[in-house]
Order: sequence, then structure tokens, then C-alpha cells
Amino acid sequence: MIEPGTETPREPDVEPRVRALLAAGDVDSATALVVDAHGRWVAGYLVAVLPPDDAEDVKQMWAEDVWNGLGGFRWECKLRTWLYRLALNAVARLKREGYRRRRESMPESLPSRLAASITTDSGFLPGSRRARLAALREHLSLDERTLLTLRSDRGMEWSEIAEVLSALGEKVESATLRKRYERLTQKLAEMARQQGLLDEDERARVDDDDHDDA
Repeated sequence: MIEPGTETPREPDVEPRVRALLAAGDVDSATALVVDAHGRWVAGYLVAVLPPDDAEDVKQMWAEDVWNGLGGFRWECKLRTWLYRLALNAVARLKREGYRRRRESMPESLPSRLAASITTDSGFLPGSRRARLAALREHLSLDERTLLTLRSDRGMEWSEIAEVLSALGEKVESATLRKRYERLTQKLAEMARQQGLLDEDERARVDDDDHDDA
């Protein structure tokens, strides 16, 4: 999660360049640009919602879905929204089908080569406080982890998150997400407090929030 007082990092806006490449019929270059610009951000989402091995498999599935679908993308939503919808769909497929794909099956394909260039390391030192805080998300459902990651770590608007979560099949209304997010953050804060992962200032903020909600 983003630390309090810090600015949420922004993903690069490559939509104009992608549109130009697609208009020229160059789907491969457009795919390479999209994966280069957004791949590490999507991979960060994947490691937040999946075990490392599964994140590796879904990373390749996502790259293949981008390559297969980009040429027919109709720009009815933001490119970034569509990319996270693809990622969430790929995660759901892996969980539903219950098996792990062979990443070496198409080692020379463009999606495989692009996926191989994306790092899926969380960046947290094993056993560190940040790693232990991130591990608390393992107790959440897929849609809860997605909501938390897209809002806390990506700074997405509620309407965009609702579009992403609707990829699971049931329409999600953005109006309901804020309260759900507040309950989630309070739940995680309480879990972190019980495990001694909050410092005094953070505990005071949680206590103030609980008092305000009373």
C-alpha cells in the first residue's frame, strides 16, 4: 500500500501512440508498447492477489490476451481499465480451471517474450514489516484484494475500479465501493494491530478513525 503522505505513482499514458500504431495496422508494436508501459504495474497487481508461481502464469496469459484482443479494442473504456479487466479475467480463469499453464509452451511467441521481460517480484524483503503487512491481504477474497490494490496502490477512481471488478460477471456500482473500501482498510488495520505491525502513530490514526465512525 502507498504510505501516508506520499503521492500515488502514475502509470504512463500511451493511448495516443497505441491508437496511432493500431490505425497503421501494427498490432505487434502496439502490444509491445502496451506491455512495456503497463506490464510492471499489472504484474504488481498480480503479485498482490496471487502466489508467485500463479502470478508468473497469469502474467503470460495476460500478455497473450493483450496481443489477441488489442486489435479489436473499441476504446469504450480507458486502455488501463481494459488491461486490468484482462488481468482479473486471467486470474479468475486460472482459479476456475485449476491448473497451471506451461510457460515454456510458446517460448518464441511475441506474448511469451514480452511476458518474460516483466518482473513479478513484490520488492519486499522476506520477513520485513512491509512484507508482513502485504501478507495480510492473503486473508481477503480476490475482489477485495483487487479493490484494495487498485485504490490504495494505483489510485484509481471508484468508477474505473467498478468497471474492472465488473469483469467478474456481476455489475459493480461505484457508489458502493467507498464504504466497502473503508471497511476493508479498517479490517486490515485491526489485523495489523493485533500482529504488532502498526507503530504508535499508525495505531493512533486507526483509533481516531474508529472513534469518528462510532
